[in-house]
Amino acid sequence: MNVLRMVVLAIGMAGAASGQEPDGEGVMREMAGRVRDAGWLTFDVKFEGVGSQGLVISRGSGRGQLAAGEDGDPRWRYRLDGSLLEAKTAAKHEYAFAFDGDSMRWLDDAKKEVVEAESGEENEIVGYGAARPMRWLWRWDVFVSGPFGGEGESPYSAAWLGKTEIDDVACDIVRVDYSSRADVEELDLYWYIGEEDRMPRRVEATYFSDSGGLGVAHISGFQRATVIDLDAFTIEPPAGYELKERAAEVAQGGGRQQPVGGIKVGEAAPAWELLNSAGEKVSLESLRGKVVLMDFWATWCGPCKAAMPGVQLLHEELGDKGLAVIGVNCWDDPEAAVAYMKEKGYTYTTVLNGDDVAGQYRVSGIPTFYVIGPDGKVAHHVVGHQPGGHEALKEMIEGLLPQGG
Repeated sequence: MNVLRMVVLAIGMAGAASGQEPDGEGVMREMAGRVRDAGWLTFDVKFEGVGSQGLVISRGSGRGQLAAGEDGDPRWRYRLDGSLLEAKTAAKHEYAFAFDGDSMRWLDDAKKEVVEAESGEENEIVGYGAARPMRWLWRWDVFVSGPFGGEGESPYSAAWLGKTEIDDVACDIVRVDYSSRADVEELDLYWYIGEEDRMPRRVEATYFSDSGGLGVAHISGFQRATVIDLDAFTIEPPAGYELKERAAEVAQGGGRQQPVGGIKVGEAAPAWELLNSAGEKVSLESLRGKVVLMDFWATWCGPCKAAMPGVQLLHEELGDKGLAVIGVNCWDDPEAAVAYMKEKGYTYTTVLNGDDVAGQYRVSGIPTFYVIGPDGKVAHHVVGHQPGGHEALKEMIEGLLPQGG
């Protein structure tokens, strides 16, 4: 356990011992309400990587703007302008990043271009390792306003850990577990929220793939505005800069955007060998010549469980036609995984202790599905579960199976 986390837990135990423990979800709801009621916020932000994340996250600062969407649009407009020191190279860059309600733009001073993309492609255009510590801002609807801004019960657990001071401001510390979502890399976020004004002062994010490391954002200098200048959320290319569309750079692969961080379609699938529930060795090499569907999952992951009936159907319908279905259990208790498979009557192979394999395959969220062709190369990669998703997988897999399989 790193020193920072030990300090946080020590503070939490001291706060709990005082007998004055606030409700974590209540604190998050107050923050969501205060930010919503503010309408438009400007603030200062500093970000950096700590531990292993210091090798990949740039250190930077900027001035931010955040505004609620109009006419019930759950997406928040945002903009950050500032400078950063690139990890590894220590090169300095000026940047701007904004979403105006329709599209987002990233200004890259080194390339003299402004790159435009659709919502959902943020990771694809934010450069120099700056995406992770900024993600809490552009996913405000996912991390804050969605789960804590409404009247229903939050789908995420929010635990109050204690109190501390950030820049002489008394703050409550709340840990929110977002690991049930497959479309974010964050395992959990630690929010430091002002005790009086209920505004965030610090955000710490931990990740699936880089245990021991944090992405940290320090927030301060809040100001509220009553009149919103919507033009402020559109980045216009300065003189000499080219406006480019992200669509021209989307990776090929059946028309799908290549998921961030995964092994690319057409590359050789990393070799692995793990034990199944019976203690027998299973390896990717032993399955050469078959089409292999790998499903990275865990028993605590709701979307993983929702996807598993479809995975079982693929096993039943295509298992005797050349498909090998392998559930790769990771970040989980192996005994719990074996018990869950037995309880549900799933008969496809599950291999255990797949944490290292998940790292090899750059898994950032679960469920993650990989389809490996008979030649041992990645044929398909998708993150997350959608209703009916197994049907799309089936259609794609059937195209890889031997004719008349």
